[in-house]
Amino acid sequence: MTPRLARFLAVGAVGAVVNLGTLALLVAAGLNKYLASPIAIEASILSNFVLHQRWTFADRPRADSLWVRGLKFKSVAMLALLASYAAFVLLCRVVPDIPPTVAQAIAILPGTAVNYLCNSRWTFPETR
Repeated sequence: MTPRLARFLAVGAVGAVVNLGTLALLVAAGLNKYLASPIAIEASILSNFVLHQRWTFADRPRADSLWVRGLKFKSVAMLALLASYAAFVLLCRVVPDIPPTVAQAIAILPGTAVNYLCNSRWTFPETR
C-alpha cells in the first residue's frame, strides 16, 4: 500500500465516522433513513475534501483554483454518492431488518473505490 493510499483511507475512515455519526443523529431525531442517508454522505464529502486538500494530496501542484478542485471533488463525490446510495437502498431492500448504520457502513465501500480512482487522477492529478 502506498503512503498516499494509506492517507486516503485514513481520511475515508474519518469520513465514515462523520457519515455514520450524522446518519445516527438524523435517524434518532426522526428523519427518514432514506433522507438521512444522502445528508450524512454530504457531510462526509465536505470533511473529506478539506482533509484531502490539506493532507492526502497536499504535495501535488495546484493547477486549478480551490473552487475548481472543489467542483471536481464534488462531481466525483456525486458519482460516489450514487454508488453508495444504490448499495444502501439495495441492502435495505434485500435485508429489511438491517440497521441503517450497518447498511450505510457496507455501502461506503463502492463509493470509496470511485472516490480514490477519480480524485487521484482528475481532481488532484500528478503533473508529468
